[in-house]
Amino acid sequence: MSGAKREENMKKLSVILASLVLALGLVFAAACKEEGAKEQPLEGTYTFESLTYTGEDGTSVTLRAGQNWLVAALTEDTFTFELREDGTATFTVKLVLTVTMDLKWEESEEEGYIDITFDGATEKFPCDGTTISYTYHDVSFGDASVTMKKK
Repeated sequence: MSGAKREENMKKLSVILASLVLALGLVFAAACKEEGAKEQPLEGTYTFESLTYTGEDGTSVTLRAGQNWLVAALTEDTFTFELREDGTATFTVKLVLTVTMDLKWEESEEEGYIDITFDGATEKFPCDGTTISYTYHDVSFGDASVTMKKK
């Protein structure tokens, strides 16, 4: 594969991964919360820990911060989610391109979740003050699960 074609594919992949967050049809996996654990404040910055991708053919790969993926180095800053006390949030994806989304958030009525509002639509994210994780499913793309840990 030529360098130009690889770069074009990486740009497309960056947009697809950023779209994972924008897609309001996300199916979120519940974050585990230990019994009796001290409740953590939800505000703060959550950074990339791992991504598990399962393709249409069933092939699965798990990538962690510090590993390389294709031509991109995955770092803790590849995905960041900042929840601020004023109810605003920022989600940033840094791969070939950097994509930043400004959001609104609030603690959900359902324990262990936060409600994220983007472009007028609200979705629930599992969040226990230490971890945010979610799973995305797309028939043509496959499944991707991302886990982010609080700094």
